[in-house]
Amino acid sequence: MRSVTGCVDQRKQTLIKGGKLDASWSAVKPEKVETIDGKKGKKGKEWKLTFKNPAVTDASKQTLYMFYSPSANFIAANFTGQ
Repeated sequence: MRSVTGCVDQRKQTLIKGGKLDASWSAVKPEKVETIDGKKGKKGKEWKLTFKNPAVTDASKQTLYMFYSPSANFIAANFTGQ
């Protein structure tokens, strides 16, 4: 788990610099960290981190989900949780 949380801030900064996330996400910490079953036929578990940012005006984009493999490799980030 520790290796995942270390990678999260780096990935968030990359998404902010690339214009995929608003700069207000920079200081937001994970609200929830859980393991889930892998999607799309992947075997095993994945880490799912949930972030909430009330500073975002679009309500559909106030919750960010980031997915990582058990070995802390980034899989995806989205606002749907899927």
